[in-house]
Amino acid sequence: MKYKGVIFDLFGTLVPAFPRDEYVQNLTKMADILGVPSEEFIGYWFGETWEKRAKGFFSRIEENIEYIVQILGKNPDITLTRAAVDARMEFIKERMTPKPEALEIIKSLKQLGYKLGLISDCSAEVATLWPENPLADHFDSTVLSVLARTMKPDPKIYLICASELGLDPEEIVYVGDGDSNELEGARDVGMLPILIRDSGENKGREHRIIDIVEDWDGLKIDSLRSLLTLLETL
Repeated sequence: MKYKGVIFDLFGTLVPAFPRDEYVQNLTKMADILGVPSEEFIGYWFGETWEKRAKGFFSRIEENIEYIVQILGKNPDITLTRAAVDARMEFIKERMTPKPEALEIIKSLKQLGYKLGLISDCSAEVATLWPENPLADHFDSTVLSVLARTMKPDPKIYLICASELGLDPEEIVYVGDGDSNELEGARDVGMLPILIRDSGENKGREHRIIDIVEDWDGLKIDSLRSLLTLLETL
């Protein structure tokens, strides 16, 4: 077969995208625990600290929280920081529950002989929780931005994964929901990008750091199950 590997995005692809309102509610809860203004805390979380968090500048979530608290004019309190971390970890763990069909599709791809990779722009919480995820043991390469210290669409993050799979980029299909210009990044290094837009998800409620590209002119699927059918035609 022409394509020997499949690389997946995580959020919005193998696990549901974050619902925007729930994401904000969690950050508000963290701000309340810390005793800082929620609107300002959320602004810094979504703003300047996102890239620092995703590129490993903050190797622990505590560091990110303490950084914002100090910007907001307070001295970090260890007990309050720990409580805010616990609230964050509980939320992220719940949100990392795989889509119902995800494990089945991953196993089917492995049985068909595909090498599987995962690339995710994420912070320390995801890196901490990923090893206990039901999907984790089924990937031949997992590249998390917080550990790789680079983010999509930087060519480096795709090439690291391809190298770990032992494949040329031209032998790899990349599947993602289009966030962070990930599809363009995959295409630029020679991979075949496929946009997944799950018809069962409410697009209006999804959280996005960078809005998804709605006018994607490449291949598209509406579910993970559709990927198996598409791969048969490539």
